[in-house]
Parts: sequence; structure tokens; C-alpha cells
Amino acid sequence: MNQSTPAETDSLGLPRRMWWLWPFLVLLLVIWVISLWAVRVPQTTQVHAVTTAQQGLGQTARAEITVLVPSDLGARPLGETVRVVCRDAELELSAQVDTEASEVLSVQDLRDLVGSRLMAERLFLDAVRMQKVVTERASRIPAPGEHCQVTVVHGQVRLLALLGGGLDS
Repeated sequence: MNQSTPAETDSLGLPRRMWWLWPFLVLLLVIWVISLWAVRVPQTTQVHAVTTAQQGLGQTARAEITVLVPSDLGARPLGETVRVVCRDAELELSAQVDTEASEVLSVQDLRDLVGSRLMAERLFLDAVRMQKVVTERASRIPAPGEHCQVTVVHGQVRLLALLGGGLDS
């Protein structure tokens, strides 16, 4: 049994002869904090969408989905890839933006599209614009009129801000 006396160890229990290890540990901690601060990750938002049309049959079927993009997010660029989730995550598809954004939609246009007066009024307050996306070919696509959630990337946020719980940057 080889027990060391308290004088042979530092406050964390490391042998005193390993004093040279502390500067490396501090440097490693500083590098880790700087990397958390420097790394940026995509910031995403989910927006409401409605399936408006279907194209093709079987394995080559595609869905045309109208995305209701709030004005504060700005129009999505043509060809941008977005993720579409329908039926409570039972159906997840990838899609590409196919058209330019329209003007801000009226309450009546939104009511016709989503089928709900309350949802149309809420979307109208967000000043949404209509933009169409087309899903990639799949054997299962959403039915016309089905409501979906579309995930769009609208900037980047520091990883440290995400881990800290704040989304201010």
C-alpha cells in the first residue's frame, strides 16, 4: 500500500511532481472555450405550409407545397433545400424552392389556402408571403390540402449562445 501524504499532492489530488500538467490543462480549456465561441451553427425556424398539388404517380410522385414565409425571414432563394414534415413527423421529405415569393397575402387569400379563419388571421399578422417548393421524388407524398411544417435556415448563431440558452446573437 502506497499512500501519499497530503504534502505530496496538490488541492485536486495530483502529485506535486506533475506541476507541468496544469498549464496544458488551462490551455486546453481556453482552446475549448474559444472554439465554442467561434463555431457558428445554422439557425432554423419552422414555418407553416399547405400541400397544393401532386405531380406524377408511384415512385416518381412529387408534391407541390405552398410555404407561408413570414416577411421578417425574407424570401427563400430559388433552389434552396428545405425539410418538410407532414402528419406529425410520419412523413419527412426534402424539397427545393421553386418560385419567387409573392406579395404579402390578404386574410381572405390565407383563409382560402389554410381553411381556417383563426389561423389565417394569425398568419396575416406575421405578414406572410407565399412561396412554392417541390418535394423530391418519393413513393409517399402529402395529400393536397394537408398542413405541413417546413424548416428553413435563416442565419447562423454562435454555438456558445445556443448552449448558454440565449439566442440574442
